[in-house]
Amino acid sequence: RASSYVDSIQSRLPKASETMAEATLRSTQTGTLEAIEPSTDGVEAAMEPTAPVTLIIHDENESQDANRTEVALVEALLTALDDPRPSETGIVTPHNAQKGRLNQRFSDRATIDTVERFQGGERDVMVISATASDPDYVRSEAEFLLNPNRLNVAMSRMKKKLVIVASQSVFEVTPPDADEFDQTLIWKRLYDALGVTADSPATAVWNGQLDELCPAEIDIPTAKATTNIEIYALRAADE
Repeated sequence: RASSYVDSIQSRLPKASETMAEATLRSTQTGTLEAIEPSTDGVEAAMEPTAPVTLIIHDENESQDANRTEVALVEALLTALDDPRPSETGIVTPHNAQKGRLNQRFSDRATIDTVERFQGGERDVMVISATASDPDYVRSEAEFLLNPNRLNVAMSRMKKKLVIVASQSVFEVTPPDADEFDQTLIWKRLYDALGVTADSPATAVWNGQLDELCPAEIDIPTAKATTNIEIYALRAADE
């Protein structure tokens, strides 16, 4: 059983690698953001105009189909944009529950929907809220949550900036079913491309806690204020 599982994984690697290259390294960037107005150093690092792709990793690990930590992070990102509008900013999430929370707060500033239903073409800024962070939930729902098409769609919608907000659990969970290996590989290769792993180490452009990244006016869940955050950036020259 173990041997056949390893053989199955190895046979999938070339195909998965090609998918990852298309999904994360061949973006549709057509320009760079104009001057941003960051309110904290963390927001400045996340919204740096010269980095077309930014990954924000947090260690909150209790959420399933809605994530208040990621709602706060998305709000912090929006504060850096001058007059954000739905025609210029898009936010996607796999879950209707998270979509509902985001719409309650930001429907006047961004187009918000699930990846499958996102309408209206490209946006200058696209944000992905991966949402799920409970390791058992991510593992049990891997086929749905980690579907590489979701990352492909979100990247194809961005014109100037893509920010991916995700828990460490998304990158650390390995499904027990070999058929789902391709699903996690796309996320793990994103991790590699941004230099987060030991095999391709890089220094985070910013690290700190949630209450340090978010401006004071943002309502942060008290229990989540000390959530650890790391930000990694893929600059145009790296692609």
